[in-house]
Amino acid sequence: MQVSPFTFNELVIQRGTDPESAGRVMVQIGDQTVTYADYLRTSCLWAHMLLAARRDSSKPPQVAALMRNSLDYLYLFGGAAFSGGTLFAINTGLGGDTLARVIEKSGADILVADDTHRPVLEKARANSPDLAAKSLLLAGPGGTIESRFSSLRSSLRSAAEEPPDVPVDASTPWMVIYTSGTTGLPKGILNSHGKLRAIGAYTANLIGLKPDDVGYICMPLFHSNAHYLNWMPAYAVGAKIILREKFSASAYLDDIFNHGATYWNYVGQPVQYILEAIAKKYGDDESRILREVRDHPRRKLRLALGTGASGKQRIKFIRWLGLEHFYEMYGSTEAEIATCCRPGDPIDSVGEVTDENVFIRNGSGATCPPAEFDGSANILNYAEAVGEIVRGGTPTGLFQGYHGDEAATQKKFSDGLYRSGDLGMIRLINGHRYLYFVGRTDDWIRKDGENFSADCVVDLVSGFPDVYLAAAYGVPNPVSDEWVMAAIQLKDGRAFDPQAFFDYCEREVSRNGRDRKWFPDFIRIVNTFPLTETHKIIVRELKAGYFHPERAEVIYFRRRNDATYHPLAREDFEKLRSDFDSNGRLNLLV
Repeated sequence: MQVSPFTFNELVIQRGTDPESAGRVMVQIGDQTVTYADYLRTSCLWAHMLLAARRDSSKPPQVAALMRNSLDYLYLFGGAAFSGGTLFAINTGLGGDTLARVIEKSGADILVADDTHRPVLEKARANSPDLAAKSLLLAGPGGTIESRFSSLRSSLRSAAEEPPDVPVDASTPWMVIYTSGTTGLPKGILNSHGKLRAIGAYTANLIGLKPDDVGYICMPLFHSNAHYLNWMPAYAVGAKIILREKFSASAYLDDIFNHGATYWNYVGQPVQYILEAIAKKYGDDESRILREVRDHPRRKLRLALGTGASGKQRIKFIRWLGLEHFYEMYGSTEAEIATCCRPGDPIDSVGEVTDENVFIRNGSGATCPPAEFDGSANILNYAEAVGEIVRGGTPTGLFQGYHGDEAATQKKFSDGLYRSGDLGMIRLINGHRYLYFVGRTDDWIRKDGENFSADCVVDLVSGFPDVYLAAAYGVPNPVSDEWVMAAIQLKDGRAFDPQAFFDYCEREVSRNGRDRKWFPDFIRIVNTFPLTETHKIIVRELKAGYFHPERAEVIYFRRRNDATYHPLAREDFEKLRSDFDSNGRLNLLV
């Protein structure tokens, strides 16, 4: 059969039939290994199975998958590609009505789940006639395919190892990957064969991947991060990947040592988790860490790439694990704007902006001036320099819209601009524009008439030695705007010292150029944070509790002229309620 160029199918056939790569291991999970030739054969088998399972033989299979990282999940991606179908990679953190609505909106006619997620899917099917009518395939060890397809695999095996004769080209939708859904229903972002091939080739070239490299994937396969930054680049050069079912900070070092991993993709908080796990294991003794981690004879890790790590975390990770470079990137699944901190760029930036159409826009629609820094790297014109990251000019074509949501697609493009929804600023250094990611526009905190990002507060609070993780958000103020609240999870064995924390924040504000507005008014001590499946803190759940004593754990607060934090007692909260009532704002304390 003729295979269209720049499709995943073309690449899989090429790798699976080329004598130099066919017998090479493509993926290993646990003790199981799969060669490039094996992957080609099994992907074709899955493709035939999906074609047989579809309800309407005149349409390509539309497949919704609710699965943990596994070989079957990778086979399913290959099967969808060769069947000409589209795979909807559902976030495994969803459940109930939200799960049902996301699948219903996808229009998928086939549902695939593994043993782990079968109960939540079957519960959703029981409450949704639409889901109950769809074909169900169960994957993984112990999975039993619905009786109608019980013998499908065995009956097809002898005849189904050749690619099915279906039309697929570079523009064919292959994956729909969802936004995090931390606010509202997750939106499905279309990804064609050509888009994913292009991103894989670009990333492989960017970081200099070679066939003998080994990628380590512990981020979930339903997220774009694992595909854009690891699996697609590996396939582009014929490298090997190590697939882990889920992330584990305590197992990280053993995994990269035992498997000889040379690069790793991350998103969210895992960088911090790993640094803390290493510090704990080696007694926070850096000389020992350098000796036993960086200089470990089986340590081959040379690169990390992803999003969500601070400059301080990157510097420490490079030092402790002996990396050549730490590629912190800026971008989203939409991929209309992208930057990357390359070697030689400021390590606290997310890289140089080389696209002249990308700029920072303030709330009035004007272009923000470049950020100005003092000799201690403090921002001198924060309010003027920070705004939304936008892109004008002709669209790149990489953002192919939200599946089934034209209104949301159009909203991303307004006033002739692509609206990222992200806050940033640009710093000029020797004529080069470097981008600094500040946070989401939804994460603005407004205090005393000024807007600033919650990430500024997180950065301040996270510097306190006893803090393990932190989040920040605005909470109601009885007069106007908002107060600043920080939620913190302490390191193991640490107790919160309100005076020491206050003194630390005061020093940062008085001596180190921090804005006094970032000084938290409330501190909430949490045992653990609510997290998404990609280890992002779910701030909306924290914000909903604000400083209500019955909705939160231990809370401390300070008044404007206080010199310490005080525990928030019930009578303090009632006094605050009275203040809100007196100002006609009691409705804010719902």
